[in-house]
Amino acid sequence: MLLLPAMGIGQVTAQVTGLVTDTGWYTATVLVKDEHGAQGQLQFTVYVDFVTSVEPIPGIPTEFSLEQNYPNPFNPVTIIRYELPHNTEVNLTIYNLLGQEVEILVNEYQPIGTYEASFNASALPSGTYFYRLQADKFVQTKKMVLLK
Repeated sequence: MLLLPAMGIGQVTAQVTGLVTDTGWYTATVLVKDEHGAQGQLQFTVYVDFVTSVEPIPGIPTEFSLEQNYPNPFNPVTIIRYELPHNTEVNLTIYNLLGQEVEILVNEYQPIGTYEASFNASALPSGTYFYRLQADKFVQTKKMVLLK
């Protein structure tokens, strides 16, 4: 439903119904009604030379995801990739086998998109570590191995 100003004579309401799925000739009907109830109808033919639609844009995330770090095993740097389907607060934290926090890689508000965080473990001993992504109601933890 569209409301359009009608040059000082009130409002014009337009309702578009139907779905055009291909180019070609179509018949359109316009029903005009003023604020006093008077109405008229106009029918005309239109040519549609292109059709558009709303599709998901490739590359824009549609859901939260946390990918496996790469390389894995790693020495001493690895990349952690994640996707956000909407703007949200993000926390990406590294933990050791005892569940102790080792490093916070990300702790900020981020817009929709795909991100890569680099983790440099050069000061840490070899072993198994975990990384945890918290974003909105999404929480996921994955394992990675540091080999020196």
